Amino acid sequence: MTLKDILNADVALIGQWLRQGLDWWIEQLRDMTPAALKPRRSDAPEAFPLPAGEGYRLIRNGETSERLGLPSSRPRKVVLRLDSSQAVVRTLELPILSRDDTARLVALDLDRLMPFPSGSAVHSILVTERDPQRNRQTLRLAAALRRQALAAVDRAEAFGLSPVALLAADSDLDLLPALKLNAGLGARRLYWGVVVAALIGVNLFLLIYRDMDETARLRSLVEEQRPAASAGLRLQRTSTGEQTARRELLARRQASSPMGLLATLDEAVPGGAWVHRLAWNGSALRLTGYRSASVDMLAALRADPRFSQVRGVTEGPQPTAQPGGRPPFDVSAVVRTEP
Repeated sequence: MTLKDILNADVALIGQWLRQGLDWWIEQLRDMTPAALKPRRSDAPEAFPLPAGEGYRLIRNGETSERLGLPSSRPRKVVLRLDSSQAVVRTLELPILSRDDTARLVALDLDRLMPFPSGSAVHSILVTERDPQRNRQTLRLAAALRRQALAAVDRAEAFGLSPVALLAADSDLDLLPALKLNAGLGARRLYWGVVVAALIGVNLFLLIYRDMDETARLRSLVEEQRPAASAGLRLQRTSTGEQTARRELLARRQASSPMGLLATLDEAVPGGAWVHRLAWNGSALRLTGYRSASVDMLAALRADPRFSQVRGVTEGPQPTAQPGGRPPFDVSAVVRTEP
């Protein structure tokens, strides 16, 4: 099977593939189930009905039982059997092929193998023997006219019987699965399939509609809360701006605090130096005073990372040496706000 075959398949053929796949899957699960866990067969037929006049005569355990002259109110699961005038059974010998290829080969040659017009019969096959050395397989083939098989099923269902198999003559070949795959019984269940599909569509529509309604309700709730949320956001932005302004003001106050500068100079000015005059504008600093002969004021301030651009002032009036031999100093620097 190719992709082109799948794309060109109609709905009926796709449905047949799905039913075959489901039957195969169920059969595999049934084979893997341990015997102890398998449920008892509740679909075992009550009897084998034989047409008798307008009704049926049931056969139980090989003995004739009651006669059904009127439709039964309680469904009975039965096995129908077509006689030799309605179904033909024969034995074939074919090359060994896969199960699908064998079924396809028999279906293509059915009008040649059986005395029925092409497309008018349903059939069933069963491989009975395989001979790999000769590459041959033996199988039994049963076929019956579709209209006769369908009439037998309809007649049984009209009397309240529920056929679980439709055997061909004296064989154990079941024609009911093939009959279900054809338009006979399949068309009868098409109505219910359409109903089920419609109900599934309605459920999907209701689910989608409910989701859309919930989304619309949530959107309406968001729109109702939008003014309050906007006011809250504006308040948050105002509060954040005020906090930032406070932090900046506090940082400027700390940077321009003379107490902090005096503490810094107390650590930076070496012993043996006396500051007589201090000028500071928040950034630039000028110190004037006297020092011991062994103190280098410029080197001490340049070694401190809290000061930059340290240099001696040579412009303007210069301080004179203090009596006693202490030389003056006049230096300028820039105070860094961060160490």
